[in-house]
Amino acid sequence: MKKLISMSVMSAIVIAACTKDNYEKDHPKVVIKTAAIDTCTDSIKYSVQIKRIMKNNCATSGCHDGVSQSNFNDYSTVASDTSIVSRMNDASNPMPQSGLLDECTRNQVKAWVKAGAKNN
Repeated sequence: MKKLISMSVMSAIVIAACTKDNYEKDHPKVVIKTAAIDTCTDSIKYSVQIKRIMKNNCATSGCHDGVSQSNFNDYSTVASDTSIVSRMNDASNPMPQSGLLDECTRNQVKAWVKAGAKNN
């Protein structure tokens, strides 16, 4: 009988020691945090976003096509235009003249200029 009681007590101790709380205390969860990426302002590259924006919205016939005005198909021309961000955000005199581009597109150009207008 003593042996049965001893075995029962030992079993209870082992079971109590193996509870979820004790396991989690001894084996903490690994949490990997990742930073959210804002596609409108983070990692903006001339070759990926800006060149496409200029080609589709600015370097069009009658605009910045290199014929009637400066050529926005050319990196150095775009990078040296100090008014680009203010004109793209000026509702009364927008660039392009057809109206303001969506906010994300304008923020991409602004972020690229703010980061130094690199040819990347």
